[in-house]
Amino acid sequence: MRKQRLSSTDIGFLIFDMLRDGGATPISVAVIPDETTGWRAVVARRVRMTPATKRQLAVIERRLQATVELRG
Repeated sequence: MRKQRLSSTDIGFLIFDMLRDGGATPISVAVIPDETTGWRAVVARRVRMTPATKRQLAVIERRLQATVELRG
């Protein structure tokens, strides 16, 4: 199956929406290129997340990395 190519902004909005739909407090997420996985999601240091939100973010990131490729 071919991966969908999206910009970092679009991937960030997808993650934001998936967090909100999952019941977690939505946080601002930046998507940056990564050599091993293609891209990864990062949040600001000052953002405090609950352990449940951290786990949910990791699950969403892995799920999207399997289907979405960073454009550009």
